[in-house]
Amino acid sequence: MMQRHLPMGYKMVNGQIVINEETVGIIIRIFEGYISGKSLKVIAAEMTASGVLTPNKKPIWNHGTVGKILNNVKYQGDALYPKIINSEVFKKAQERRGSVERTLG
Repeated sequence: MMQRHLPMGYKMVNGQIVINEETVGIIIRIFEGYISGKSLKVIAAEMTASGVLTPNKKPIWNHGTVGKILNNVKYQGDALYPKIINSEVFKKAQERRGSVERTLG
């Protein structure tokens, strides 16, 4: 089943999924911020303060929206999606998420 919305950072051009240059920087900023130690809430607050719209075009970000972006394996690239985040960065984000969840849990 085809998903209705492309993940933030991508757009459809002539039937192909390509990187959306207007929003790809947001994805990179989220991953870099998170692996450098920022919390999901801090990143969400920064996105809101910067006036960045969420993937659903809403002006207010929350930690859940940031978390969904960090968990989206498509950002590593596959047969349909071009790579935005390299596998090492994605892995670091997942390792940090796991350690934070263990600490909180």
